[in-house]
Amino acid sequence: MDKRQLFLKEKIEILTLDELKLTVNAKDMGYASRTRSVSHFQFIEDIMHILTEAGHVGELDHIYCAKSAGTKLIPKIEEELGTKQVLEAFLLDKVTGKIILKQLSTNNPELSGSIAFSYHDKGLDLAFGSHVWDCSNMSIFGENVMHTYGSKKDVNYPRMLEVFSDWCSNLESMHERDLAIINSMKKMTVTGIEMLRFIGKLMVRAVESNMGMKVVAPLNVTSVGEVTRGIIRLKGEKFYEGPDCTLWEFYNFMTSVIKGNRTDITTLITDNAAIGNMMVEEYNIAPTIDVVDLTEE
Repeated sequence: MDKRQLFLKEKIEILTLDELKLTVNAKDMGYASRTRSVSHFQFIEDIMHILTEAGHVGELDHIYCAKSAGTKLIPKIEEELGTKQVLEAFLLDKVTGKIILKQLSTNNPELSGSIAFSYHDKGLDLAFGSHVWDCSNMSIFGENVMHTYGSKKDVNYPRMLEVFSDWCSNLESMHERDLAIINSMKKMTVTGIEMLRFIGKLMVRAVESNMGMKVVAPLNVTSVGEVTRGIIRLKGEKFYEGPDCTLWEFYNFMTSVIKGNRTDITTLITDNAAIGNMMVEEYNIAPTIDVVDLTEE
């Protein structure tokens, strides 16, 4: 049987968990990582194990793997297997995906509960929210997001798993809260000018952040451009002239470009959380919760 080759044409590959486990383990090759104390496949298996222990049935969706500057190809393994760019010779450093919790979708099949995970050069991200089936993107709507980077202390993976275990005992009520916010968004009308104003705020904050100002920018300049492209693609070139739409539709127009097959998958989870939380705050739907920083005890 021919060995599967990666990144022959595309910069993003979709792998199964078994295939991911066949790729090179960084620890086995002596590549120590301060930001990632666990391998990508072990990260996913740890999440699945905690879910199972808590009585949840998780269905692993696509696992997206990106080719990046940190992706390594081990020539010795290629030689042993006699195939160039063979799956088993790759050391992957950017992996993201979702675990669908269908038992949380009984009240609304289009908004099932989901766990999103991301493994990249900065560290690890883990989120729980509502997966939006009708636009098939990486949208995990909700404010329950945690990561192992970006604070004063070092990586704390055990703490991430500990908090995730706490989440698992409360997923039903967390999901109900998300659905209540989404239902409110579905009842709110947004004009074209309001959409333009919201995008403008995103861009100004992104530029101010680039200039070194002490401003919290939900998205960077590139990401603001991507979500604007999503709106234009789905709503039209002069979307700001109308017709109006709901706040929930506006959110989905913006997140339609946030997909696992993007070249840069590092910010998928945080971008979704940032857009959703800013909308909730701007329209005073409910108090927002900051992204959980698990590097602090």
